[in-house]
Amino acid sequence: LENPRKMARQAGLIYLLIAVFGAFAIAYVPSQIIVAGEEQATLANLQSQAGLFRAGIFADMMVILLEIELTAILFFLLRPVNPVRSMIAAAARYGMVIVMLINLMLNITAFMMAEGALSGSPATILTLFEVHAMGVYLWGVLFGSHLLVVGMLVYRSDYLPRMLGGALVIGAFGYLIEGLSQIMGLEYVIPSWLVIGLLTLVTFAEIGFALWLLIKGLDEEKWRKALT
Repeated sequence: LENPRKMARQAGLIYLLIAVFGAFAIAYVPSQIIVAGEEQATLANLQSQAGLFRAGIFADMMVILLEIELTAILFFLLRPVNPVRSMIAAAARYGMVIVMLINLMLNITAFMMAEGALSGSPATILTLFEVHAMGVYLWGVLFGSHLLVVGMLVYRSDYLPRMLGGALVIGAFGYLIEGLSQIMGLEYVIPSWLVIGLLTLVTFAEIGFALWLLIKGLDEEKWRKALT
């Protein structure tokens, strides 16, 4: 059986790598390329900053590969608490990865159109980016579902920090509310301060959880006791 403390520290490192690659690919690159409602400006940015966009595609691929590994490790670490719910959490996060892959293909398709490798108008390219943006909200719902279950498992365990588990449970509703409201067209009904507050909480909880795993790991004796 794998060493759980070593696996926990590995998970913490992967968490932080995902945060770095994800911030670059999901936040920075689109902010430099996409101009809302401006087809020609978006196309011009995509063509003039092709290197940046390629770097974003690489970062997206790294996130996906790291997510696959992290999900398996989290299942391993949380299985002693409740194997069924740990599997549910893993399934939700793998579902998120599938949506990420589809989103990545949308980006690649838009880039190929901009490069002339595929036929497509500027309007089509912008539409692909808009569908990609909605896909982010879709995987956010799956991610929120994952965090909700993971938070419950962390809270119920006696070998991981309960406070962070509780924060993950509460903050997970930020992703759920934001994603569902955007997908259902209810974004103007939900108070923005509520979503921002929950997302801020869950961000700090995730970073805290990652650092805890990386630095402290977990109580191996209690983990093995829970396993039996």
